[in-house]
Amino acid sequence: VMDQELVLYEFIALVVRISFQRANPTFGNFGFNKKSAVHLPGCLERMLEDEVLPRARRDESTIFRTTVMEEASVIKIFEEYEPMLKAYYNRVTQQDTEYFDRSDEMGMEQWLRICDQLDLVGRWECVRESDITGDPQAKERYTWSLSMAQVKLAFADSQNKLDELGAAQNEKGDLGERGSITTLSFPEWCECLARLGCDKYRAVKVMTPAHCVKGFIQNLLGEKVPDEVVIDATYIKCLPYDANKH
Repeated sequence: VMDQELVLYEFIALVVRISFQRANPTFGNFGFNKKSAVHLPGCLERMLEDEVLPRARRDESTIFRTTVMEEASVIKIFEEYEPMLKAYYNRVTQQDTEYFDRSDEMGMEQWLRICDQLDLVGRWECVRESDITGDPQAKERYTWSLSMAQVKLAFADSQNKLDELGAAQNEKGDLGERGSITTLSFPEWCECLARLGCDKYRAVKVMTPAHCVKGFIQNLLGEKVPDEVVIDATYIKCLPYDANKH
């Protein structure tokens, strides 16, 4: 297993080798002119600036916490569903005997299996509906999706990394056999639900973050399927004419 992994210094050495090979693709071949070689550190600096850093993923997990998670509408959703979410969380974490990461918190493997078993990941589409017969806006088609890669990413971003790394250290300053960085506490899991809701329904532009978060929670608890979430959120309503009022 170790031969299939790179520690930090090995990864740095790999990047250096790749940068030199990219700048000198024929280096070592017969007839190569060593005087024309592009040497380090110039080739490394160029690759990092032109290729690696522009494509590198930035850690924006804190931005989500200070924006979406602090919106009043999102907070209200979690206040409404907290009892049901807490009951669900306790039930699945206490009955996790089939998973390797047994604990009183939500583990990565367990959460991935739940998302797969409940069909929380996939690709969906539906057509907008309206109370008005022949409404041209009702022809709009929505397509949205959620992948396992996004689930894993949301799981990692929802962890309070600094606090958990400190809490997981033992007296020698090393990580214990099972640090909490491999699991999600209930507040972290709720944040994970919010992230996944926003990721899942992001393509449906008319849905607000609160709609997205509530929709994913409803998918998890079995209240609504994804199609119903989007149809309800985008439905065009036309209230009947009230003759007495008008």
